[in-house]
Amino acid sequence: MLELSGFAFYRQSLLLFEKKLQKNEMFTNVESPISNLVMNENIDFEFKAVIKK
Repeated sequence: MLELSGFAFYRQSLLLFEKKLQKNEMFTNVESPISNLVMNENIDFEFKAVIKK
């Protein structure tokens, strides 16, 4: 299990990052809590994902 947290200036940037994580073949089950989407700007975010073996 991978837990990733960080900061994004804009929601659009965060959504793009999430899509890249989901498309990356190294990860599966990428989870993004709804709290990642509450703010439009200055977002403290977190993701969880499973690393494929």
